[in-house]
Parts: sequence; C-alpha cells; structure tokens
Amino acid sequence: MLKAQGEEENILVYLKREKERYQEKGYGFFFALIQAVLMFSYLPAFGKFLWPHFLALELPVAWLEPLSLFVLTLATFLVTNGVYFAVYSLEWQFFERYKVNLNPWPWQQNKAEF
Repeated sequence: MLKAQGEEENILVYLKREKERYQEKGYGFFFALIQAVLMFSYLPAFGKFLWPHFLALELPVAWLEPLSLFVLTLATFLVTNGVYFAVYSLEWQFFERYKVNLNPWPWQQNKAEF
C-alpha cells in the first residue's frame, strides 16, 4: 500500500481525506446537483424536441435510435465543453481559487507553443 505522511494509505483513509476536502470547499455538491438537475430535466426535453425531426427523415427504424443518441451526445458534449471553456477562459476568481494545481495554466505559460 502507499504511504502518505507516515501513515498507511488504505481506502478508508483516502475516503476520509476526500470527504474532508469536499466539505471544506462546500460548492462541489452544489454544482454537481445543478448539473444533474439540468441533465435530467433539459436533456429529455431536447430529445422530445428533436424526435419529430428524426421521424421526418424517414430513415429505417434501426437508424433512428443510434442517430438520436449521437445527436444528443454531441449536443451534451458541446454545451458542457462550452461551459468549461467559459470557466477557464474568463478566469473567474470564484473558480480559480478551487484549482487543484496552483501553477499557471499551460496556455498562460507559453501562448505561442500552446
């Protein structure tokens, strides 16, 4: 097992440390809850909006489900990455103070190479 600061690292020590770390921050659970609520409330509505458009394409039934899942996955990917892009590029102090790595971001160290 790994050693951490003189004590044997096991799963209970790790879980206790992670629980304390997240309780100190306090906002992680809040943002995870918002993300889950948005996903379970707006993603089905988006699928309900798109479904008639897929049916209008008159594709074989075997293609409807994979196509709809692909479009929903792509939309979720684009929206999520757009939010993360805004968080990282705007460098809001609220988010920056919770960085795990205190070094500057790679695109701030060497903009030409990045």
